Amino acid sequence: MKKIKKILSVMLLVVMISMVSFASNVFAAEKVTTEVDAAPYIKTVYEKMLTLKNYHADIAINIKTDLVNVAVNNSSDIEVKPMQYKSELQFTMTDVTNRSTSSKMTQYMEQGDNQLITYSEMDGKWSKQTFPYVDKKNSATYGMKLIKKAVVTNENDNEKIIQVTMDNKVLKEMTLDILKQSGKEYKEYSTFIETIFSALGDINYIINVDKNTNTVTHLHIDLSEATQKSVLAMINQSTIPEKSKTQLKDMFSNATVVLDCDYSNFNQVSPIEIPQEVKESVVEQTANSSVVPTNI
Repeated sequence: MKKIKKILSVMLLVVMISMVSFASNVFAAEKVTTEVDAAPYIKTVYEKMLTLKNYHADIAINIKTDLVNVAVNNSSDIEVKPMQYKSELQFTMTDVTNRSTSSKMTQYMEQGDNQLITYSEMDGKWSKQTFPYVDKKNSATYGMKLIKKAVVTNENDNEKIIQVTMDNKVLKEMTLDILKQSGKEYKEYSTFIETIFSALGDINYIINVDKNTNTVTHLHIDLSEATQKSVLAMINQSTIPEKSKTQLKDMFSNATVVLDCDYSNFNQVSPIEIPQEVKESVVEQTANSSVVPTNI
């Protein structure tokens, strides 16, 4: 179970950071490979999103496996440059007997020099974790390459729905570049990332764009197939006992991971301040410590 929670923790952390930093990373694209008429339009949308100073995001993450389901609801106020946010999260875990346990967490994050620093409150105690983060120059560089394809799938008077394809090779390169900033742990992480991306293809997500304001209002991404392939690849490469491998394969072979995010309150979010007492009372933790509350 510890291995399972660690895998889920990594998945949740990567997803939440990616979605709250959507405007500053994915929206950094300046060129989209041509297919239909989505390319020039999405370029305009991304340029508009780059001008944002702040926004609100409501994120719902649902992970289902044969043994346990995890639901995460995250309400965040985000400042873009430099990145800073405050989140209120609720975790709910439901087992095969339909027994559920829930926990809430308050979290702040701020951007430092090539790193993101989180301050998380669980059970009345604050902890601090530091993670590598791509710098502004590299973010823009990769953003121009990350978008492989963009296709308008539906449209009405108020919005366009666009499917965007992220290039697997560029995403892997970007991820490895970020992890280089983790220093001595880079070698361990790079092997892990190589294993995951070797099992993946390109990843698609869908965005809803408000035609009146040229802003993204909703993002949907189904990572079920990507999760199954990457987790199974990681299990096969691991040195854990064969019995444990079989159990984990059974658990994740039919896993589903679905994420939805609503974006709102553009340039209307109140200034975010991390209380000084929070910074003074935190307990430092390693970057690979669990981000899931310990009591679920």
